Amino acid sequence: MKNKKNSKYIIIATVLIIIAIIIVIVSIKFEKNKEKVDQININASIEYDDGAIFSKDDLTINGTGTLNVNANYLDGIVSKDELKIIGTTINVISNDDGIRGKDYIGIKEANIAVNANSDGIKSTNDTDEAKGFILIDNGNFNIDSSDDSIHSNGNIIINNGTFEIASGDDGIHADESITINDGIINISKSYEGIESSKIDINGGNINLVSSDDGINIAGGNDSSSINGRPGQNNFSSNSDQTLTINNGYIVIDATGDGIDINGAGYINGGTVVVNGPTNSGNGALDYDSVFQVNGGTLIAVGASGMMQTPSSDSSIYSISYVYSNTQQANTKVTIKNSDDEEIISYTPSKNYESVIISTEQLKKGETYTIYSNEETVQEITINNIVTSVGNSNSGIQGGGMNKGQMQENPGERMMH
Repeated sequence: MKNKKNSKYIIIATVLIIIAIIIVIVSIKFEKNKEKVDQININASIEYDDGAIFSKDDLTINGTGTLNVNANYLDGIVSKDELKIIGTTINVISNDDGIRGKDYIGIKEANIAVNANSDGIKSTNDTDEAKGFILIDNGNFNIDSSDDSIHSNGNIIINNGTFEIASGDDGIHADESITINDGIINISKSYEGIESSKIDINGGNINLVSSDDGINIAGGNDSSSINGRPGQNNFSSNSDQTLTINNGYIVIDATGDGIDINGAGYINGGTVVVNGPTNSGNGALDYDSVFQVNGGTLIAVGASGMMQTPSSDSSIYSISYVYSNTQQANTKVTIKNSDDEEIISYTPSKNYESVIISTEQLKKGETYTIYSNEETVQEITINNIVTSVGNSNSGIQGGGMNKGQMQENPGERMMH
């Protein structure tokens, strides 16, 4: 009987010790004016509730130190409410999600490296429209994840930062919306590069590689998560599914569709370059209703079988050309005007059968010449908003729609 009582007390004491450890871990905060902490290492192999660092309330990690988290059981860092990371260096190796918050995740001027067997950085509240978002305001990010590298059940806002992303699923995914205002984003590996119901790109330098669609505007459940993909994504079903590009420099290398829009697309500025698919089951551009090019520059190359051109209600002129034979990778395409002045030049990284060029330098009534390397291919006179020439049985255009509007930023109240 006495042994049973002793065992009972030992169990209770052990539980209390574990709870105390968790409380200490959750209270981690680095501050310049307090006792200096250069580095904290946490290795967790036992079965905590959710992660190595776990809070049922708000969690803030703040300061100039370094936090190393090795989560061998589940997640690395978890908050069941609001999670803020400010000015800190964090390295996470996780058997599941790397960093997970519920109501929102706010990150400002932090250095974060995540290697995760599931999502890299994730916010999960899907019951409150004002929550579940991720706001990133500068920092350096290196994320290698088996599922989405940055995932929100609501909205993602990226104001600035440098991102190196390798994902087994989506590079950046939000069920509701993604807004990118600035930053350097390199997605070296993904199934789909950037995916949401609504995407606004207002600046930044974005390079992405995808084994399916480069930029995807989707509605309803994302059925592409079958065939061995790790995650099921849920989208709101509505008619306001848009891609709006107002500025920035965007380069897409996609095996599937370069830009796939189950809705409407608008390029109002910036430069967009699409190295599209080599198979005719996909296209450099794929949209449902409208794809207006109203400013900036678009260069899109790829297969010709499912080719779509910008829509006829665009504000600037486009040339669409389908070659009589496949152009080999690294064959430079150049367009010159009648004075032999170069309008645009680009060297695709893959084989291609078609090219679409949209730029404010193209003028109605003017004649232009297309070159492959230095060899003359075709003279084209601009007669319409979209002038299509070549062996194409496609060149499909969508219908008209009002121009896309900027969305409200749900994260303006964050991070002070």
